[in-house]
Amino acid sequence: MPTNLSLIQSMAQYIEYCQLDEQSPRTIEGKRCNLQLFVRWYIVNVGFSAADLTLDGIMAFIKHLHKYRDPQNKRLIGKATRRNKITAVRMFCLYLYQHEFIKDNLSEKVKTPKADKSITQAILQPDEVAAIANQTTYYGDYGLRDNAILAAFFACGFRRGDVTKIKLKGINEAAKLLFVPDGKGGQDRIVPIAEEALKAVLYYKKHIRPKQINYMSGDYLFLDNRGLPFNGGQITALVNKYKRRAGVSKPGASNLYRHTTATTLLDNGADLLTTQKILGHASVVTTQGYTHIAVKKMSEDYQKYHPAVQNPNLYIPRSHPCFIKGTRLD
Repeated sequence: MPTNLSLIQSMAQYIEYCQLDEQSPRTIEGKRCNLQLFVRWYIVNVGFSAADLTLDGIMAFIKHLHKYRDPQNKRLIGKATRRNKITAVRMFCLYLYQHEFIKDNLSEKVKTPKADKSITQAILQPDEVAAIANQTTYYGDYGLRDNAILAAFFACGFRRGDVTKIKLKGINEAAKLLFVPDGKGGQDRIVPIAEEALKAVLYYKKHIRPKQINYMSGDYLFLDNRGLPFNGGQITALVNKYKRRAGVSKPGASNLYRHTTATTLLDNGADLLTTQKILGHASVVTTQGYTHIAVKKMSEDYQKYHPAVQNPNLYIPRSHPCFIKGTRLD
């Protein structure tokens, strides 16, 4: 069993292992980022080699995470972010144990915090969708491109990574479908798109994109201002730019559109499994989370059918002050 392998070397071998396991680039980059923080802290505060890993050392790192601030916004990281970083450390330790770089299976001794069952409340209202879209009219050809991207987000519920991967041949105009290759989890999927949104995408493809292409453009549909395929960070910045101009302060960028699409579909009676396929969720359990905020139909049915609404005399006497006109209720 190797005893002198440094943490930096062992992390590099683990990342290479993840690549050979054909994990998605996004997953690998997340692991790399989280482990770099861990390895840097561990080398400075505890020890240099993989053999120096101990439960006490890892617990000290977890304690450090509770006062760690995001380098970009200088805020304390949240529970979900801590959970991701601890999970990365656990999986790293499991790899080291399975490949006999360390003696003890530390991954069994480190507990990952339970995920909060939080529901994203923020969704866009129709006037906000329109206000954001209208801002693209001030940016000429780039605005027409950006409008096509925003239209695709709203119509299809895409992740930002989906938009960056759509190819020129991924549009089925007759069937009104878009093909998303290598989505989250390495899954391909086919997504329906509204006719008017498709027209915006096709207009960009035919009239705008040819002005932007260069020898590095490849066959990707959406190109940035340099004629290169978009990356995820650029997509987030694009959405946030138009949100700010429209005066929309709700949290989220592409995910704000995604939550809006999911909620609107379920609000208007879409089947849960259909919504799951459109969004590309691996499990319908994830899709079910949106049923808690898709309340329009529930509220309408309640007001229509519940006897508490139809016949209040059943449980409140007519002599109650709340029935007397002009009575203050506060």
